[in-house]
Amino acid sequence: MEPEYFGIEAITAEDRAYAGSRFAEAREALFANPYQRVWGADGEPPLPTYKVTPGKRAARHSALRKQYLFRQAVERTVDSYADLRWGADGKGFRRLLHPNGVCLTGRWEITEETDYSGYFRTGSQALVIGRLFHPAAPKRGAVITRSLALAGKLFHRGPERPTSSFALASFFTQEDIGGAQTDYINDVELRNAPDACTAHASGARLSAFSDRGCGVRQS
Repeated sequence: MEPEYFGIEAITAEDRAYAGSRFAEAREALFANPYQRVWGADGEPPLPTYKVTPGKRAARHSALRKQYLFRQAVERTVDSYADLRWGADGKGFRRLLHPNGVCLTGRWEITEETDYSGYFRTGSQALVIGRLFHPAAPKRGAVITRSLALAGKLFHRGPERPTSSFALASFFTQEDIGGAQTDYINDVELRNAPDACTAHASGARLSAFSDRGCGVRQS
């Protein structure tokens, strides 16, 4: 059996050289090689699904391994602000935590009255690329409990010149960390200070949620 491919988890010189990016560049990279060109069409390959089990997490976290992938990923998460990470082989890398997710693009606009500043002030506009994901969760009979989350980056909205790059704003939101029984994505209440009221009832699943950090850049 071939070993799993995780790519370059450690921070690189390219990560450290990051000086901002453009929405057009990031969006082009995002859609350059889609898993399915027509969603659900005949002949399209299945979407990839990666299992994250306690055994695999333990193996990745083990300090006895020659390449301590989890530690490398943590250091990169803290120090790198890069938006695109292809690596020398052009294959990118896989997240060790929460590897399953979908990317979204759209427009950010605050239409209601708020007391906030920056991108949260009334009338604020930006372009956004987000990642919607949730950790693997077992079934309880016919009910699936999960904790959906949305991380995103906000790009300057305005005329983009080929030589112009912009530093980005980031956000991270999530529903109840312990899991919730939400049927539809549109019904999820995503917050930047999620509840943890059901964590005590999660049992064996608690270890999966304890890996989560509160930042948009994830390991």
